[in-house]
Amino acid sequence: MEECENKAGAEAETEVEAKAEAGVKAEASEPKKNRFEEFVDMHGWSGSTLKLIAVVTMLIDHIGAGLLERFAMEHPERLLWGLNADQIKDIDFVMRSIGRIAFPIYCFLLVEGFVKTSNVWKYFTRLMIFGLISEVPFDLCFFGAFPYWEHQNVMFSLALGVLMLICIDRAGKALLDPEKGNKRQGFAGFVQFLIMIPFAVVAYFAFVDYVCLAIFVIFVFYLGRKSRVGNLLAMTGSCFILDEIPALAGLIPLALYNGKRGLKLKYFFYSFYPAHILLIWLFGKFILKL
Repeated sequence: MEECENKAGAEAETEVEAKAEAGVKAEASEPKKNRFEEFVDMHGWSGSTLKLIAVVTMLIDHIGAGLLERFAMEHPERLLWGLNADQIKDIDFVMRSIGRIAFPIYCFLLVEGFVKTSNVWKYFTRLMIFGLISEVPFDLCFFGAFPYWEHQNVMFSLALGVLMLICIDRAGKALLDPEKGNKRQGFAGFVQFLIMIPFAVVAYFAFVDYVCLAIFVIFVFYLGRKSRVGNLLAMTGSCFILDEIPALAGLIPLALYNGKRGLKLKYFFYSFYPAHILLIWLFGKFILKL
């Protein structure tokens, strides 16, 4: 009996030592965080905060495009809240510049959502459904007619981007050999780039928002997805791809992103897009009748 107890005690000690050793190895394998990364972990911004920043800047942008620009174009001789057409255009320029921040952040969050979602096809389907819902108010608000086939809303751009990510992600997994590792990384990346091209062509001829540039930006964020530096480089590159230098202000929220989800407001962010465009259109109709 005593011998059995000694044996059991020795096995327990061995198990504890093995777990401790595994813990030490795990800690050693994790890269040590610098002070900035520790600060971001404690005080950084979650994904929901970044979405709110994108929502607010998009709202400012759309008020300029859907309300101020239309009023100034349709009634250049009239005042709006005491402002003449030139003053309205100056304010609109500032608002549209602020709005440049929104799209690159949305593209970054799209890639984050794609990587973390449990069902990529549901993700794609949601974007398509809300794209269809948004198309009527989008056409009426920004182009004054429905249907307007020469420009489709941004939900379709993002949906097409997700479809591209599904294809290039699966191609990468199929082509990469764990044993060969980096030796096939370049080939897999080249194939993924080739897959991206037809999606850019479809975006161009489908007249989705930002046309083929939307696909380029999403692809760039996919390439930089594995590190903070990669994401910041992707953000910088996307600003030059879109030729929208004010969007560089988006580097700040991306640098402070802590990788956490934050508030669970998924359907609020989806429904906000068609809802706010509809309200801007209705308010614009009221203003134009004054």
